[in-house]
Amino acid sequence: YALKSRNALIALYNKHHAKTGLVGMHINTKTGKWTEKLSGIGSNIDSFYEYLYKSYVLFGDGEVYQMFNHMYDSVMIHLRDGPWYANTDMSSGKKLRKMYNNLQAFWPGLQVLIGDALPATDTMRAFHLVRQSMDFTPEHFNYRTWKLKKSGSGYNTYPLRPELIESTYMMHEYSKNNNR
Repeated sequence: YALKSRNALIALYNKHHAKTGLVGMHINTKTGKWTEKLSGIGSNIDSFYEYLYKSYVLFGDGEVYQMFNHMYDSVMIHLRDGPWYANTDMSSGKKLRKMYNNLQAFWPGLQVLIGDALPATDTMRAFHLVRQSMDFTPEHFNYRTWKLKKSGSGYNTYPLRPELIESTYMMHEYSKNNNR
C-alpha cells in the first residue's frame, strides 16, 4: 500500500504546471488530464500536500520531501493572499476565488510542523477570527466581504471537521516548546 500511495503522489506531482508549480483540484484518473484546473489548499487538494510531507516524516523519503518543498514554495508564491490562501488558476496563478474553505484549516498545523511559524501564526489568527465572529468555522466564507457563502448545501453549517482543532493543537505545542 505504501508503494502504491507513493506512486500516486509522484504521479500527481509530475502533473504540476511547469510555470507555476501548481496542481489542480480534480484529475481524470484514467486519462491523467486535469478536469478542474483550479488550485488551492482546501477541499479536493488538502490531503495531497499533507501526505507529501507526512510521507517524508513517516518514511524518510527525501525525494518526496523535495517534491513537498517545491509544492510549498509554489503555494506560498501563488496562493497566499495576506494571511489567507486563494484559489487560483493552476496555469497562470491568477487568484480567482477568495474564499476560506474549512479544509484549509490544516495548513497552519502543517506550517508549524515544517518550522514556518510566522505565516502559520498569521493564518491561524485569521482562521480563528472567522470562528470567533461566526461562532463556528463555516464550510465556505468569503474573507474579502466577510460573509458566508449563501448557496450550496451545508455551506452555512459546521460539519465537525478536525482541521482547525489539529492546527490549534500543533500551534500550542510549537509555542510551548519554543517559549513563544
